[in-house]
Amino acid sequence: MRREWITDALVAANVAVFVLMVVSGVSALSPTGQELLGWGANYAPLTLAGEWWRLFSSVFVHAGLIHLGFNTYALLLAGRMVERVYGHAGYLLLYLFAGLTGSAASAIFSGGPSVGASGAIFGIFGALLAFLLRRRALIPMTVLVGVRSAALSFVLFNVAFGFAVPGIDNAAHLGGLAGGFVAGLALAPNLRADRLARPWALYPVVVLLGAAVIYVVGFALA
Repeated sequence: MRREWITDALVAANVAVFVLMVVSGVSALSPTGQELLGWGANYAPLTLAGEWWRLFSSVFVHAGLIHLGFNTYALLLAGRMVERVYGHAGYLLLYLFAGLTGSAASAIFSGGPSVGASGAIFGIFGALLAFLLRRRALIPMTVLVGVRSAALSFVLFNVAFGFAVPGIDNAAHLGGLAGGFVAGLALAPNLRADRLARPWALYPVVVLLGAAVIYVVGFALA
């Protein structure tokens, strides 16, 4: 592919939502919890009471410029590589699925207001690890070792950091990581006749899994 435009579009969407928040009067550095809720933050008493759309909207809302900057950097760092591996459609699907599972885990196990793309970003790394597990024969060993070390280092450091520092939603991180890994296993392409073959038949399966998560969180647990 000539350009990883899904990654660019996701970054643009995150930035656009943040700009709209600031223009509407939300603080660029320290928005209040009530302001974040008004923009779609994930909050268990609301999300589990039928406002399931917060599972998605919260992925595009950030609690200040620093939060947005860190997530944007991580998305650009890993997103381009994963988009090249999984293709535009597969990458977008696994990003949204990981964001969904991260938000679901946060609503169930954390409960507090939660925002940000970090669950989906952890899912990107989870998908990368899934590809390295299923299709490692397609990658030269010198490249494999470096990519695997970088992905594992990112995941382990950030999970440990999340447990050590109060206020970080590790439930969203781990839920996104698990969702991205599962979707990555299903959507990992294979090499056929010198071309990457996409498992198109499994795309609807991931969509149905996402619908099941929405049903459980938005309705069954209400």
